[in-house]
Parts: sequence; structure tokens; C-alpha cells
Amino acid sequence: VLINSLKKANESNPLPILFGVDQEGGRISRLPANIGTIPSSAEIGKRNNPELSFAIGQILGKQVKTFGFNLDFAPVLDINSNPNNPVIGDRSFGKSASIVSELGIQTMKGIQSDNIIP
Repeated sequence: VLINSLKKANESNPLPILFGVDQEGGRISRLPANIGTIPSSAEIGKRNNPELSFAIGQILGKQVKTFGFNLDFAPVLDINSNPNNPVIGDRSFGKSASIVSELGIQTMKGIQSDNIIP
């Protein structure tokens, strides 16, 4: 309700207000649990499937749009170069720059398909 009220108040402004959320999937989920779970980037990276990454991005885009957001601070494009780093860990698509970039780009394209800024 608050986001929609702020959007309405901003209608005459040529620039939209950016409403962002960190909705990555896996353990980083800021939306209510009852909307369903998304696999972590590490799980997606193990499959190394660009079509799956795009589809996951589409789901993320729909989820954040449903709650009125137009910006998602996802996906994480860090390379998991230190497996002992608890901050990145399963938030990364993997250890390879080529896998991280390919799957990250596809996830971003999926998010963008619903007019959400990744």
C-alpha cells in the first residue's frame, strides 16, 4: 500500500521512484515465505543451464513486481573464489568467471523481462 501511494504521489514527476529489494533466491529472500522458494545461485550454477537461469530471473522479476518493487539487487555476480567466505558462498553461481557471467546475464535478462531493473 505504501509503495503504491508513493508511486501515485510521484505520477507527475518524469522520473520514477526506485523501490528496491534484495531478492536473490536461496537464503536471501526478503519477501514473505508463502510466495515460494527459489534455489540459490550456487544450485543454479551447478546445473549450468542458461535457460534455467533466465526462467529463475523471470520468477524473481514477477515476485518483486507483485510487491510493487521496480529494482532487484540481484543477481550476485561475485566469483566464489574463496569457498570459506560465508558472505558470498551459495550466493555465487560458481568459481568460474564464464559460468558466473553467462548465468548472471541470463538471470538479469529474466528479471528485466518484467520491466524490473536488476
